[in-house]
Amino acid sequence: MGQKVNSIGFRLRHGRKWDSKWFSEKRYSSLLYKDFMTTDYLTQMFEKKKMFTSRCIIKRSLDTTYIFLHIYASEGYSQAKDTEVENLKRNLRTINNGEVILNIVNTYSTSKKLRQCVNKVSTQLPMFQKQVYFIEALDLIGTATAVQSAPLLSRYLAQQLEVNFRHSQCIDFIKKAIPKFMAVRPNLLGIRVQWKGRLSGADRSKKEVFQQGQIPLHTMNAKIDYSYRPAFTIYGTCGIKVWLCLK
Repeated sequence: MGQKVNSIGFRLRHGRKWDSKWFSEKRYSSLLYKDFMTTDYLTQMFEKKKMFTSRCIIKRSLDTTYIFLHIYASEGYSQAKDTEVENLKRNLRTINNGEVILNIVNTYSTSKKLRQCVNKVSTQLPMFQKQVYFIEALDLIGTATAVQSAPLLSRYLAQQLEVNFRHSQCIDFIKKAIPKFMAVRPNLLGIRVQWKGRLSGADRSKKEVFQQGQIPLHTMNAKIDYSYRPAFTIYGTCGIKVWLCLK
């Protein structure tokens, strides 16, 4: 029987740190539950606005909770102009029972280097240019490989399975687009993506795997970023797993 181990938990004391940074002996279970509630709440709220969360770091001290949220917003996001930020903070204070300081970072980049890379890749994939998600997917894959975020990529792939019912065409596009970006990312040693479920409405569950480069899952010192995300499609629930091997 296979034994599955979370790649992040496997390396927590070997070059990987916790995203929740606090310590408590008597209130550990309640604070852990609050961390889950905070992360799920922020993820759902931003996904309603078509924004993806890549990382949520929570630090606690006495009566104050510091939240550092990394999001991907292609249309741009300004914390000072967003009228719903105060509502978010108010709900977060209710969840955490104390003062909350929320810092939001947009990982979407408008640099010329990324734009040139996206334009170059788009010319190499002319057979997919008529797809609605073509430019959007290239922007997100380019950003995910630049900031080295597996959760960002897995959340987007799950959304695409829920929106596009022709899963095979979308999966083929991802398999051909990722190697183009890896060629210009020297800090990214390897990437592995796994889709599993009733893909494209198949009668039985099947698994699609794509791997480029090296993913040493049994090496403790390897820097692996891992993420799992379920996709709720009309054919049932599909699972997406993403591994990134960092230099």
